[in-house]
Amino acid sequence: MDNTSVDLFTERVRAGKRTYFFDVRENTKGDRYLLITESRKLKDGYRHNRIKIYEEDIIRFNNAFSQALKFILGEVIKK
Repeated sequence: MDNTSVDLFTERVRAGKRTYFFDVRENTKGDRYLLITESRKLKDGYRHNRIKIYEEDIIRFNNAFSQALKFILGEVIKK
């Protein structure tokens, strides 16, 4: 990602061979964003997948994520 951002908050979730990072950052323009990173351990190192969600999109992202979570949890309860 860009090297000009400032870390404001970090939360880490370990899940077996994967680790998820939820980082709130701010760039030099003052724009805040959520950076979600999945880090997977491979035989020869690590692989990282990232998604950046800017502050102006975070409510819509949260709404969609909440709906997906409700669906997944509903499916788990049915089992």
